[in-house]
Amino acid sequence: MNRHNKIPSGGQIIALLYALVPVLIYILVLLLKIPYSLTRFFSFYSIPFFILVLVLFYAAFQLPRGFHWMAGASLTLILLALKLSFLWSSGYSTDNIIGGLLPFRDANDYYQSAGLISMGHQIANTSLSAWRPLFAGFLAAILSLTHQNFQWALAIIVALLGICLCLSTYYIQNTLGSLAAALYATLTYFFIQPFIGTAYTEQLGLAFSCLGFVLICVASRTQNIRYLIMGLATLMIAISARAGAFLIFPVLVLWTGWAFRGKGRFSIKYAGISAITVVVAYLTVNLIYDRLMVQPGGAPFGNFAFTLYGQVVGGAGYNWAIKTLGARNPAVIYRAAGLYFLAHPISFFIGAAKAFRDFFLPQSGIFGFPSGGTNFWLDIVMWAAETSLLLWGLIRSVRKISSPLSSLRVACFVGIFISIPFLPPIDGGIRIYASTIPFIYVIPAMALGGIFNQESDRVSGSELLRPALGCAILLSLLSVVVPIVILHWNKAPVVEAPLCSGDQVPFALTIHPGSYIDLVPDRETSCGRVPELCLRDFQTNLKANDPSDQMEIKPFLTMALLNRTRIIPANDLLTGQYYFFVGLSQDFQNDRSGDVLSGCATSIVIPKRTTIYQIVSVNKVSPVFAPNP
Repeated sequence: MNRHNKIPSGGQIIALLYALVPVLIYILVLLLKIPYSLTRFFSFYSIPFFILVLVLFYAAFQLPRGFHWMAGASLTLILLALKLSFLWSSGYSTDNIIGGLLPFRDANDYYQSAGLISMGHQIANTSLSAWRPLFAGFLAAILSLTHQNFQWALAIIVALLGICLCLSTYYIQNTLGSLAAALYATLTYFFIQPFIGTAYTEQLGLAFSCLGFVLICVASRTQNIRYLIMGLATLMIAISARAGAFLIFPVLVLWTGWAFRGKGRFSIKYAGISAITVVVAYLTVNLIYDRLMVQPGGAPFGNFAFTLYGQVVGGAGYNWAIKTLGARNPAVIYRAAGLYFLAHPISFFIGAAKAFRDFFLPQSGIFGFPSGGTNFWLDIVMWAAETSLLLWGLIRSVRKISSPLSSLRVACFVGIFISIPFLPPIDGGIRIYASTIPFIYVIPAMALGGIFNQESDRVSGSELLRPALGCAILLSLLSVVVPIVILHWNKAPVVEAPLCSGDQVPFALTIHPGSYIDLVPDRETSCGRVPELCLRDFQTNLKANDPSDQMEIKPFLTMALLNRTRIIPANDLLTGQYYFFVGLSQDFQNDRSGDVLSGCATSIVIPKRTTIYQIVSVNKVSPVFAPNP
């Protein structure tokens, strides 16, 4: 074990190679045009794939000295790159992505809001992004780095996530051993796999959570309050980016007073420092940031009102408030939830019991990875094994409660456990726990590591402090600071509306490479990878089952049957509204990145989905950049 405990101490060139080689391999896999028939196996959960990943991670961590760092990071980034490669070559479409690239449903709101920020506009207070504006700001920052190339922005986000996941995995490898690290990395990878390549908040929440996990664990082992402050602030950003188990914070405040008590029974001083950190971090990344980035009238975490009402009435789900109250105002729904609870208090506890059931049981639970139901009994066996490890890990942690890390694991699990009634899996599956998932999966990893390897009390993991803190600062700047600069620095292009006849509507948009797809009819052969997708592949990999989703996609298919068709999700520069613009690819042949186009279109309204503008005419125009108000 000693040969694995230290980050390589060679020269700067060797250290740089350790960091660069995994990234270069990641880029290479993305650049290779791998047929999706080969990458499909590596893009979805299956029990054979789970076992393969577990074995590969364990083998990577068994390599000597620094090679296990490079091998583990390379494996992580290769797995992530293979999922992106599959999406970009297959044209895979489901309820969160179209054509393997374009944002869909909730992701539309984040992409739209990022576009508004890039043009110097605040996030609309009616957007879903107004509830969680951090991710929209982060996406706007990454898009600015790629000159609005959405495809490569997603690739950067996934790479950053992979690096953060590696850091938390290496901490576990240092303290619990290779087998524990392999299980943790495998569980976390399959948890986030469905969201790779999508514009969803889970990736940013998990990235921050991995970094907060490392910082808080190092603080626990070294008893350094400064590290704890940084870790708590990082975890607050994680749970603010992907709203989750907020009740973990009061438990961590109490844990701080006990773990940093010195020779006393409880340290009010350190508990107070922890509490102040939590409050200041919350106010900074939520209320203050929200005031700067969102139009007046927005409600941070407004969607929690819908969740709370569903729980208060007995676990009816997120949409129950809309169905029964006909309201979308969070204040109205909070008031109704309070009145219902006073009249029927037992209903909330029924909803809480359902949430606990769903959290732990297979299919929807914390170990319920989707396998399509083809191996039901094997899924049950895997779930039973993973759940048993979770229980054994908790028992071992309670028995070693005097150990700083064991007490931390227990405290975090308690904080997550008491949050379950307010985070029912019925409202979004287990993804709503993305911002605390490392604190959950470390427990079964600890159990497995404890069977084959004793936890080392001599290893603090402090060698990971600098890279973890560096990544946390970088992500914080990209999520909090850079979006504010973009919002107040960028200017909105002003375009004169063209004259349109009849029922046609005028539009204007900015076009960028990597932010659209072309559906190519079967009679053409120059297709097979984003942006040029073969229509036959798009149809084969169309997995959207919701009738509204099918209605959204039907016009794309109708046009593409006859001609090469371009689909562009964009904000209309004339109205600020977000649409899917659809037109003939040949009309965009000479356009360059950043060109502003205007023209006329017919509007296709899809109930509950984004309106489609079917382009009739389009021309390049020269916009005027007016100063922001």
